[in-house]
Amino acid sequence: MKYRILLLLLFTSYLVDAQDIIIKNDKSEIKAKITELTDLTIKYKKWEFLDGPVYNIDRANVFMIIYANGQREIINHSESSPVVVPVVPVGAENKATHANVTPPLSTTHHGIDTTINYQNIKVKYKPTRIFYSMETPGGLGLESETRVVKNVVNIGLMALYNFNTDYIKSDEIVAGYFSVYAPINRLTGNFKNQDGGLFVFAHIGGFWENYIVPTFDQNGLYTEPSYNVFGCYVAFGADYIFTKSFGVTFQTFETVQTGAKNQYTAGIVFSF
Repeated sequence: MKYRILLLLLFTSYLVDAQDIIIKNDKSEIKAKITELTDLTIKYKKWEFLDGPVYNIDRANVFMIIYANGQREIINHSESSPVVVPVVPVGAENKATHANVTPPLSTTHHGIDTTINYQNIKVKYKPTRIFYSMETPGGLGLESETRVVKNVVNIGLMALYNFNTDYIKSDEIVAGYFSVYAPINRLTGNFKNQDGGLFVFAHIGGFWENYIVPTFDQNGLYTEPSYNVFGCYVAFGADYIFTKSFGVTFQTFETVQTGAKNQYTAGIVFSF
């Protein structure tokens, strides 16, 4: 058991220290994972946010890099501050002061820049909607989308079951579409809250509808012929996300065909 604990502690220590340290000319430090060094810049990801964006820092602003394996590379010699060690006469060690001594470059982890640049992070808008159709006699629907072009376009699938009437039975609609959307918080500069708030969207795609019309044939026998219809699907609406993952949705859509009507819907939306 003691050896297992020791191995665990050693492994944990390795994970904690397995990062690169960028030491700037002002002696502040950035914990990072360096991805590329060029002639002018150093590209890195912040150690606390490895899934985040890639940052750039000018080589002229960097004094040294301490790599994860302990190797050190001095980047900017001209900007480094020299270490001045005064000559202390023999027997006068206790009288020496540190007034004229610039301490060696600290290797402690301080001065970390933990600022997140939300503007470089894409929105996580990928809605799933559960809605009620207010077109008489009503219906229940589901939409699910996934990202195609971040911050601009999703692709989705819609399924709707309209309740039965005396004239139409088992009315089902399935549509596939592209969704062009506008994240209002992001467009107004509120990048920190860009995953919440108002999202305005427009859908365009194609649909398939299957419905049954109960009737009597020429012989007076009851029959239920089934009809299939294909056409263009368009919709306009808006989602309002309250907690970055849950909100309300409103939209109107039309299955473009002879005699088709707009359907107005309202419901709830989840975005992950």
